Amino acid sequence: MRTKKWLLTCGVLAVIAIVTAAIVVLRGGPDSTPAGDDVAAAVGQYLRTWSDGDDRQAGALTDDPRGAGAALAASRSGLGASAVTATLQGVSGDSARVRVKWTLGQGRVWTYDNVLTVVAGDGAPRVHFTPAAIHPELGEGDRLAVRAAATGVALVDRDGKPLLRWRESFQLLIDIKSDGPSTYQAVDAALREFRFMLTQWTNGHERSGAVEVVISGNRPRADMLAQRSRLAGYDGRLADLGTGTPAGFMPLVSDNWTNAFTWQGVGPMPAAERAKLHGIVAQAHEAGYRIRFWATPDTAGAAREAVWRELLAAGVDHVNTDDLAGLREFLLANDPAERVAA
Repeated sequence: MRTKKWLLTCGVLAVIAIVTAAIVVLRGGPDSTPAGDDVAAAVGQYLRTWSDGDDRQAGALTDDPRGAGAALAASRSGLGASAVTATLQGVSGDSARVRVKWTLGQGRVWTYDNVLTVVAGDGAPRVHFTPAAIHPELGEGDRLAVRAAATGVALVDRDGKPLLRWRESFQLLIDIKSDGPSTYQAVDAALREFRFMLTQWTNGHERSGAVEVVISGNRPRADMLAQRSRLAGYDGRLADLGTGTPAGFMPLVSDNWTNAFTWQGVGPMPAAERAKLHGIVAQAHEAGYRIRFWATPDTAGAAREAVWRELLAAGVDHVNTDDLAGLREFLLANDPAERVAA
């Protein structure tokens, strides 16, 4: 508050000055700073309104109603978010610590912490709004948006600066057991909700994402080839090696282990079968395909581990098993790359 110098000429004037000062303190002047309960109430109402999906009304609770409402709505739209949940974590002076959780799609949540400041408003405290009120790294004119990229960048600001990165890129296999064409049509429609994180193929051009979906099982090859834009690749078979099928359509080749090999992990692997395995892997990798085998031995024991060691040594990309804990233990013990990743 501004300091005022009072010239006291008598006791009556002194009393008036004290009473006037008391009124100013109780009511708060135009330069007063909200704190404590006022900050908690202002931020709490703003966060609840934002979380309820009313970006315009949330903006009205800030010191920049129009700009805030538009920026909140633009970021929600840019993220393709189904929900945002913002909660108050604590108050210190005129600032509040908050936690923001965006729901970007089934199973994908982005959470971060931020700090909001409260200022005196016209009749009530208001949340001070800048783009940094949405995310601490946003500047003037920035908004949140999602894109898929080969670099693993999933979330960027207006200038392409990464705000969130996927940790790794991986293949997700969808095994169709029912009618191929009709089931694939339903799968394709469901994938559209998550296209921001998926590898996409359009007119033969690939746009890499964090997740590469591959259709296995009853694969409707003709239907997939007919698509101008796809969100899934085709799981090939050993017979497809050497046919010239582009990896942009067939990123993975899989087959039944017993169709190609007789060895089941008992005793040394025959030299001819080991050479065959290495040749298959080399041919697949040269064409840009990943390679996997199903129906390998999967009962815990020496035979299974012997087969897994040969798969690992040959560079097979995926190991099929129902024993995920057992495979994890094996890889941590036998694959240096997995030990580093862990």
